[in-house]
Amino acid sequence: MERNPEKAGDRAPAPKAAGAPRGATFDPRDLVPEPIFCLDGDGRLIWVNHAAETLSGYSAAQLLGQAFTMLLAPSKRQSLASFFVRHLHVAEEPECEHDVPLLTREGRIAWVGARVRRVRTLHGKVGYVACAHDLHDTVFQIEELRRQVRDLQVSAAEAAAAAQLKGDFLATMSEEIRTPMDGLLTMTKLLLESNLDRDQRTFAEVIHGSGESLLTLVNDILDFNQIEAGALTMESLEFDVRVTVDGTAALPNPAANARGVELSRQVHHDVPSQLKGDPGRLRQVLRNVVRRMIQFLEHGRVQVWVNLVEETAHESVLRFSISYSAPEPASELTRLVEAFGHADVDSAGKLGGDVLAFALSRRLVRLMGGEAGGDAQKGGGEVWFQIPFKRAEEKIPTGPLPDVELEGMRVLVADPSVGMRMALTEMLSSWGCLAVEAEDGVYAMALLQEAARQGNPYRVALIESQLPGKDGEDLAKGIRADRALQDTRLMLLASVGRRGDAARAQELGYSAYLVKPFEPSYLFDAMAEVIHRGADDDSQGIVTRHSVAEKRRQRMRILLVEDNTVNQLVAVAALRRAGFQPETAAGGSEAVQSHALQRFDIIFMDLELPDMDGIETAQQIAAMEEGSGRRTPIVALTGHDAADVRDRCLAVGMRDVLTKPLDLDSMVESVERWVHAEGVLEPKAIEPAKPLLSLVPPPAPEIAKDAEPAASEPTAAAPTSGLHPAARAGGESSDEGEPVLDEARLKASSMGNAELETILVRTFVHHIRPRLQRLRDAAQAADTDAVEFEAHGIKGMCATIGAMACADVFARIERLGREKRLEPVAPMLDYADIEVTRVETLIGPRAKAA
Repeated sequence: MERNPEKAGDRAPAPKAAGAPRGATFDPRDLVPEPIFCLDGDGRLIWVNHAAETLSGYSAAQLLGQAFTMLLAPSKRQSLASFFVRHLHVAEEPECEHDVPLLTREGRIAWVGARVRRVRTLHGKVGYVACAHDLHDTVFQIEELRRQVRDLQVSAAEAAAAAQLKGDFLATMSEEIRTPMDGLLTMTKLLLESNLDRDQRTFAEVIHGSGESLLTLVNDILDFNQIEAGALTMESLEFDVRVTVDGTAALPNPAANARGVELSRQVHHDVPSQLKGDPGRLRQVLRNVVRRMIQFLEHGRVQVWVNLVEETAHESVLRFSISYSAPEPASELTRLVEAFGHADVDSAGKLGGDVLAFALSRRLVRLMGGEAGGDAQKGGGEVWFQIPFKRAEEKIPTGPLPDVELEGMRVLVADPSVGMRMALTEMLSSWGCLAVEAEDGVYAMALLQEAARQGNPYRVALIESQLPGKDGEDLAKGIRADRALQDTRLMLLASVGRRGDAARAQELGYSAYLVKPFEPSYLFDAMAEVIHRGADDDSQGIVTRHSVAEKRRQRMRILLVEDNTVNQLVAVAALRRAGFQPETAAGGSEAVQSHALQRFDIIFMDLELPDMDGIETAQQIAAMEEGSGRRTPIVALTGHDAADVRDRCLAVGMRDVLTKPLDLDSMVESVERWVHAEGVLEPKAIEPAKPLLSLVPPPAPEIAKDAEPAASEPTAAAPTSGLHPAARAGGESSDEGEPVLDEARLKASSMGNAELETILVRTFVHHIRPRLQRLRDAAQAADTDAVEFEAHGIKGMCATIGAMACADVFARIERLGREKRLEPVAPMLDYADIEVTRVETLIGPRAKAA
């Protein structure tokens, strides 16, 4: 906006006449400390103040009448002149600002910030007033900052170079140490396989244990250095968290037993089995913490717990808790745990490798996007960490073990240990394989090439990583470079497992990587998987002990015999969430038929079944297995907590009894306990199985919001004035104050899954009235067995969804039927109808919303 010279106090400056002696008149603007330049419409100076003279070094007489560009640095004159013309003349802007390099009389460049305003004189002519402020201090600061940045960049480069040098040195030294350590451990294992007296064996075991500790320390140092250098990358692989935890807890067990420490672990049934993350680093963290706790304990207990903290459609946050308790835990462990909890592990004192292990564990948790803490108290303590994992894509259930014919298969066994070669050869021969031995890499290569030349190549080669002559790496390179050997599948066997070895083995062309010692069944499964994939199929990654264990869990065949639809839904959902793929049967006859068609690894048997009871069913299944040398573990499910019921179940050969409402963790524990105990996963007599059932629970019938009950379905009794007072009140709570619905129980049954909760509620609403009518019919027919059976089933349905008051009513009716007393049943059924109505009133909207 242009100034109007007619307004008071807003006149354009009145310049002195050129050449007029300064001091002839007094201008207050000369007292302004900032330089002021006045220009006419052509950009010529017509007035300056004292500060402008001081800054430029020119007197007013020398400046007036000159173009303002004379005061600009030559390199900037044209661009700055264009800038001011563009903003003040062409664009008609009243004011603009720009940093200007001012050229002084002495030839020095003085940077100033210039604010230029367009004005009009009293005569209507256009002029310009420029106020400037010295930028010397600002420019100096900028230059100083630039210098500091340059210094920091140099320092950073030097630090990076030093870190790289340190990293290269540690990596080289670590590898130089690990190579002879591998040889030492391998030779010590061979020594332990020989005939030693007691003292010699003790010495050899000490050497082997010390070597393993040193190797672990070297690996930790290398990992810690990689983290500090920002060179440690985390993998993103699909894995089974239960298999990972089980395998981790199993390794320190011998040490725990030797020190009198009880080691246990449990993964809550809410935890999804299939996740995506870095299972190797997770195992490393768990092992570091568990091993250190065992190391500092005597006659104590270490527990590993895994729980689900939070879950979304794409991510699950798990909390891992490793707690310990002992009469007198070592003070070193207390200090370590407390320091771990305060993110100050390095200050825990000079505890050597133990501090390093805990510090490394905490940093690995951070790299996985998690957080960690710890707390130590008298007699115990806890280390915990939470890690977010991506949800793995839902997998198609794994079928039975690949149907691979091992009979007559040629297998090369290359291992320097005579004992190991003999053991492997014996395993392979028992499966019908033709095994040939080689004690070194050179001889192994010669055998492979000769067999290929004769047109009868080896199908599989089991190669020890530390072979004399040519080690596992050199031998693999030679095999893959020979076209005649491309169809031979390579499996690497390592005496000492190191992180990253599996990935390196896959790069070299190995199809499987197993660390010794391993069970025969693991080798069998790994070989079957390798052969089944074919020579060019590496899309599923290298076969390892962990991948074999995960597929075993998915392949495990479980039969759930349960006629109660609600209970069946809950149990199936829990087992699937734990990584299993159960099949179901609704009655004893169907269970016997299913068992005749295929072999199951474990059977969960409800004792109250519609056609024959669970005990009779178990007896028939046992009779079918008579003489086969096999006994399928059967676990009873019952709502009766009486000792005689348990005794009857165990008497007919059942392995265990679980009491309803089902403890879902106990079901998972039963699978892991009894399947492992029976050894049902050994590779003998593997039979094909029929396709597994769908993963999706059977849909309940649609319930329209305004739909009328079907003619065959009894109508739910509507609340009337004669109903129980609590029912008239809307079913919020009973007259004793007990809630109609235990929401916590319902959440537990549905495992926090909203979709499963909806299915349970909808299934209950759909089935409760027909079952209640069957109970009435049984009572009218004076059929006490049917009364007991139907009441038992309804009781289970109610308890599963948390309707405990309602379940209690049917428990009393069930007892009356068992005691053959039907007189009180009729009034009890009227009261039961009221309780059912109360439950329907409360959960009905949820079922309709579904």
